[in-house]
Order: sequence, then structure tokens, then C-alpha cells
Amino acid sequence: MEKSALDELPAASLILCTRNRPKLLLDCVQSVLRGHEVPTELIIVDDSTERNSDLESLMTERPCEIRYLWSRSIGLSRANNDGIAAAKHDILVFTQDDVLVSREWFGVIVQSLIEAGERSVITGQ
Repeated sequence: MEKSALDELPAASLILCTRNRPKLLLDCVQSVLRGHEVPTELIIVDDSTERNSDLESLMTERPCEIRYLWSRSIGLSRANNDGIAAAKHDILVFTQDDVLVSREWFGVIVQSLIEAGERSVITGQ
């Protein structure tokens, strides 16, 4: 069986920031983990008033390391910067906690980024 380009995605970090929306966040994380391809690491930066113990201990059998970072700083830009600082990989993908992604989303966005070349930014639905 021939492998497609999506079978060989490079290591990538998905940064997901949230604040006080635990239900939306869980739905978003579950949609990511149901994808055909998953990030090498999923970094959840949570600047909610309280820790989310469910997500703090969330595990998956998919090849995706889930890292939960509870932050005392407030604001999306700070949270994104915290996620970037924590990321282990050069390819960074961002989404928001109020998004449900399609099964193809992660693979398509990473493949588009690779095709665009170094120092590129890809946006869209």
C-alpha cells in the first residue's frame, strides 16, 4: 500500500488557548483527537480562574502528547506566547477553544504549511 503525504507529517505542535470555557474546550480537544492525523503534541494553555483537572489528566492512545499548562497570566496573546515557549516542535498550529475541527483539518493545514515553505503562515477554516 502506497503512503500518502499525510501519512508522513512532520512533528508539529498544536497550541490551544482557553479561558473559563471548559465544555467548549473539551469538545474542541475531542474533535482534534478524532482527526485522521493528530499533532505530535497538543499544548493546552488555560488561563481560567481554576485548573481543569479533567484536561490536566487527559490521556489518549493516539500518538499525541497532551500537555496542560495552567497559567495565571490573562489574555490570548500571552497564552499563545506561553504555548510557543512550551512547544517542542518547529511547526506550530493554533486554534481556539470554540472550534470543532474536521477529521481532515490538522493534516491539511500542516501539509499546506509545508507546501508554502519556511517562514510561512497559513490561515483559514
